[in-house]
Amino acid sequence: MSQTDSRPPAEPNDPVPKPQARSSGPVDADIIEPVAYRPAHEATGRKQIRLRVLPAVLTSVFSLLAILAWYMFTARAVTLEFNTPPDSLDVQGGLLTLELGGRLLLRPGDYRLVAKKEGYYELGEDFAVTAQASQSLNFELRKLPGFLTVLSTPVDGASVLIDDAEAGHTPITGIEVEPGPHRVVVKADLYLEYVTDMEIEGMSHEQTLTTELEPAWADITVTSEPAGAMLLLDGKETDVTPLSAQIEKGARELELILPGYKVWQAQIDVVAGEAQTLPLVTLEPADGLVSLVTQPTGVNVTVDGRYRGQSPVRLSLTPGRTYRLGLSKAGYESVTRAVSVASGERRTLRVDLDASLGIIRIDARPADATVLVNGQPRGTASQVLTLPATPQQLEVRKEGYASYRTTITPRPGFDQRVSVILKTEQQARIDALSATERTALNQELRLVRPGRLKMGAPRRERWRRSNEIEREIEITRHFYISTRLVTNQEFRQFLAAHSSGDVMGESLNKNQQPVVKVTWQQAARFCNWLSARESLPAAYVEQNGKMVAVLPLTSGYRLPTEAEWAWAGRYAAGGQASLFPWGDAMPPEDKSGNFADIAAQRLVATMIPDYKDGFEATSPVASFQPNALGLYDVGGNVAEWIHDVYSGGAVMSGHVETDPTGPTTGENHVIRGSSWRHAKEINLRLSYRDYGEEGRTDVGFRVARYAN
Repeated sequence: MSQTDSRPPAEPNDPVPKPQARSSGPVDADIIEPVAYRPAHEATGRKQIRLRVLPAVLTSVFSLLAILAWYMFTARAVTLEFNTPPDSLDVQGGLLTLELGGRLLLRPGDYRLVAKKEGYYELGEDFAVTAQASQSLNFELRKLPGFLTVLSTPVDGASVLIDDAEAGHTPITGIEVEPGPHRVVVKADLYLEYVTDMEIEGMSHEQTLTTELEPAWADITVTSEPAGAMLLLDGKETDVTPLSAQIEKGARELELILPGYKVWQAQIDVVAGEAQTLPLVTLEPADGLVSLVTQPTGVNVTVDGRYRGQSPVRLSLTPGRTYRLGLSKAGYESVTRAVSVASGERRTLRVDLDASLGIIRIDARPADATVLVNGQPRGTASQVLTLPATPQQLEVRKEGYASYRTTITPRPGFDQRVSVILKTEQQARIDALSATERTALNQELRLVRPGRLKMGAPRRERWRRSNEIEREIEITRHFYISTRLVTNQEFRQFLAAHSSGDVMGESLNKNQQPVVKVTWQQAARFCNWLSARESLPAAYVEQNGKMVAVLPLTSGYRLPTEAEWAWAGRYAAGGQASLFPWGDAMPPEDKSGNFADIAAQRLVATMIPDYKDGFEATSPVASFQPNALGLYDVGGNVAEWIHDVYSGGAVMSGHVETDPTGPTTGENHVIRGSSWRHAKEINLRLSYRDYGEEGRTDVGFRVARYAN
């Protein structure tokens, strides 16, 4: 501030400021100039205003600088990059938008960019500025579409496809196409397809594609004798001969059709631009058509010895000649006919053939049974039938009997006889029974037919016990019985936790060994489980916690009755029953069965001296020869649970018992057969009977069921 400005203001009554003493100094010292008079109140007022405004200005400046400093401190440098520089750019949003060195200073937040450039779509895109100190954002300006004009010569109306999409037909202008490479296809009938790849500039620029289409056809000339035949090209009518047609290149099917003449057909290869003149086509007169109908139908037809099918049949014959028609069918007399037709003639020929007959003499019982031939009733047996010498379906039937059916071919001049005795339906079902069946576990079952036996032992038989009373038994129903004992593996499919255990370390629990340590109740439940798997009725029902037989016995799986076991084990195969499983004398030959041999001496109290079967305890089922019926282990290996409740007090009744099943009540059940523990004659006999209820290490079982 100058010295003048630093003086105190003049007093109001002092019109002229007092001059101050001038200090001595150099020649360029300030010169004191006179000051113009200003009223004291004016001077004082201006200074007061000046003093009041200055702090406000300074405050605003400092605030602005602070805001600017704060913005600079919190803003982030953002670079906006474009594929092509825009003509104008506007960033919307935020407090300030500052540019520094080609970069924008923006605080973190959301913004919208608007960019414009001539020939491009306007870009409006949102973007976000993150807290990262420096960041770069890329934007793309897209060109506006271009406009394409497509022309074609020498024809208009060609289809235009751009990138496989229909665009119209030539001439076509102003097709809006996105910039970039595109495939343009121009197609017209009878012309080769025009294909080109072109670059569309876009940016509203106009481009023109002019195509010159090349012919894809050739002139084909066709003449015929006679003229006037219609030409079909690939099945489509064109014009009549003589004619010259523009035909598209490639393999083409030609046909000439003229009423009264055969259709002419040919295939030609048309090469674009190469004209062809076909040789004169001479049309042949049309065939005549004979529709042949015969009685009976299905007659074999030949024309001049050549087979032409079976009647009814349509025969196409060339006019102008006579044909030899041959007709034949088994059981009928053959016929020949001479046939001729005119061109284009249509007619029907009917021929009846005389039957060739043979005689069938039918002798049937019952005499009142009905005879049917080919499903048609022909009276009752017995009778003589005269029938055509062709296969005849013959049936003899009567209610309550199984029908008899056969196919027979009568032979002329030779009588044939058919003798029939009808079986009752029950007998027919029995005769149809299979000798073997298999269970759901693939166990083999053997069919056992009815018969009569003496069960038990005669009084004079050595070692006979009191519970072996001899009884007359008749088995009247066919039944199946398993050839093998039930194994551990099979039983565990029913009861997975079962274990047959061991005897002094010798295992009884291997898969193919017979299951043991099963109670009679468990064996009965296994039978019901097996029946359920084959949808058979259960043979046992639970009462008061115990399984008892369903009476009368069902066709479901069960344990064999004592009579069935004795019949199958000793008598069913015929011949005289032996005392022991192997014969009538002791000791058995080696390998006769699994009994208490010398190998089992550490496990049993008594053994058969010098006998060897190779097994200490149980053996795998079917390890030894079966009996005469094919059953394994009927004697030896393990004894078997029987269906019957045990009764030791049975007496000989004096009459024949039919299909006995034992008492209906009782605590124990019968056990039959010897086991690996037995060595004494009394136990080894086939008539030996035992009883029990709980499981033992030498008792298993096999299954049975009625066959009908």
